[in-house]
Order: sequence, then structure tokens, then C-alpha cells
Amino acid sequence: TLTPNLAHSKVNFFYTDGAKGLKTCCFSFYQKRIPARNIVNYEETDFGCPKPALIFILRKGKRVCVNPKLNWVQRVRGKIDWKPVESSN
Repeated sequence: TLTPNLAHSKVNFFYTDGAKGLKTCCFSFYQKRIPARNIVNYEETDFGCPKPALIFILRKGKRVCVNPKLNWVQRVRGKIDWKPVESSN
């Protein structure tokens, strides 16, 4: 059963997969480049999804599906992965 995730991106959909519960999958990608300063984090879609994708989480909480094969997406992902972890001291 496909249900659009209207609270987030129009290209982001949820579907149920039996006992495994709810998965987030992308069925189309946002077509424009997003400035890296607006992206705070990302998630990878589940390997069981029809298309591999990243979901960029933007400053205001919006979630956008992007193509992980694009160079600009890979650069932003690398920047997020290399952010220094803040100390809790």
C-alpha cells in the first residue's frame, strides 16, 4: 500500500512491507541542486526500495529525495560525514 508523505516531500512515499513495518522509499528525485548550507543531515533509503536514494534533511525539517549518484549529492554527503562531533564537556 502506497501512501504519500504529504508532511514532507512530494517525492517521498511510505509503503508497508509485511512484518518489517514501515519503510521510506523515494520514487522520484528533486531535480534542483540544494545549497549545502541548507542541508543538516541525510538518511539512506532501505535496500528493499525500488530505487536507491538519499533523503536530505533541510534546516526547517523538510525532507527531500535526491539521486545518490550525482556529484553534488556525493560532495554534500561527504561534508556531512566529516563534520566534527561536538564535545559534551
